[in-house]
Amino acid sequence: MEFVSITLWILSAILAVMGCLDQSKLYWKFDAPRYRHPEANEPSDRAYATERAGMFAAAAFFAGFGFFFFFFFAAGPYSASEVREVAEHVAAEARRDPDDLLYSLRREVNALDRGALSVTHLSDHRYELTNNGGEFRVCLSARPATSDRPADVTVTDGRCP
Repeated sequence: MEFVSITLWILSAILAVMGCLDQSKLYWKFDAPRYRHPEANEPSDRAYATERAGMFAAAAFFAGFGFFFFFFFAAGPYSASEVREVAEHVAAEARRDPDDLLYSLRREVNALDRGALSVTHLSDHRYELTNNGGEFRVCLSARPATSDRPADVTVTDGRCP
């Protein structure tokens, strides 16, 4: 919906600028060449004022709808796939530094946008991510390196065990 809002704001700005321009000059530049006798077809001062007021009204209308779309159709709580996608991203970023995987995981989790997600720190190695509604849960678990396997981060759907 951001695209719609930005498009409406751009249209609003264009209309506002056109409302600020001299309407007589706009007529002579764009409309007059269509007529055989443009002087006879030139609008009155009242028509120019009405046209200018209409442009400002349309600019306000489009700007208002831009704000309406931006604020009332903004992204709501994350869906299950979006929570999972964020968890996969955090895991991938944490895997970039395998020597200090636990620190990397903690750093990436702390950098998350807390406005859209809720993060619960369960232990040194486990985090639970949920959307703000608390409906979709994803578990991030880190396994420290041992002699027989490297450190890794796993992402599982549902509550952490």
